[in-house]
Amino acid sequence: MKEKDEQIKNIVEQIKALPDEMQKAIYWLIQNIEIADQLSEGTRMTDEEIEQFTQSALARRDYVMLVLIKYKQFKNQMEAKDSEQGTNH
Repeated sequence: MKEKDEQIKNIVEQIKALPDEMQKAIYWLIQNIEIADQLSEGTRMTDEEIEQFTQSALARRDYVMLVLIKYKQFKNQMEAKDSEQGTNH
């Protein structure tokens, strides 16, 4: 349990080091995870699409969009990993 506490502490410290706008976007994601899950369902995005949307969000300073894109990327990676292992979550 101590290792998990350390991981949480590390995550909180990393979030606090981000600019305020990015912190707010991450807190939005945490508070609205159900919405983020619904928005991230569907077809797997290619690496090129992820990069294109990431650059667009950064250029517009749209940090909520950025965290949604990165969340989708994370979910894609987890789904691919589950598929490789033959499990389904």
